[in-house]
Amino acid sequence: MKTDSVPHSLASIANGLIARGLKAGHPVTQQALHKLVYLVDAYHWAAHGLPAVDHEAKAWKFGPHYPNLLTLLEYQGNRPIKHLLDDVDPETGETVRGPVATGARIEPILDFVSKAYGGLTGPQLSDLTAKPGGAWERTRAASPGVIAPGIPGTEAGRDYADLVKRKDEERAA
Repeated sequence: MKTDSVPHSLASIANGLIARGLKAGHPVTQQALHKLVYLVDAYHWAAHGLPAVDHEAKAWKFGPHYPNLLTLLEYQGNRPIKHLLDDVDPETGETVRGPVATGARIEPILDFVSKAYGGLTGPQLSDLTAKPGGAWERTRAASPGVIAPGIPGTEAGRDYADLVKRKDEERAA
């Protein structure tokens, strides 16, 4: 799979979060995983001006959501996810077992999001990622009547740009 080229596959980003959650003792649920992937993408946009994920989040009723992630997960309900997801190599069409995104740009973001947010529940992450004034709300407000409009990554990144800037300044000091 790709190393530090962007965007990474949805499965490889999800697997990076699933693996970190399992290792830390807080496996993620389906609802939480959608929001954690969104946070990885938003932080990547804020830090690097590029998407981390090869799919756009949709502004569904209860926060950011990735329809293709539902397909990868099949149906997990609110049970913890205890296995990595398979993917399909876009060049060969072959199944890739449990790919995990790697690289100098993505791994620190996966680590940060997993540590900072991985212990939160799905509903807590929904509240966080669908906060008033955030990209999710701005997208829904700009698309009345659309059930699940796409959330532009640049908008999601804007929500986290100040935090990324502060972290960069702390590292430089």
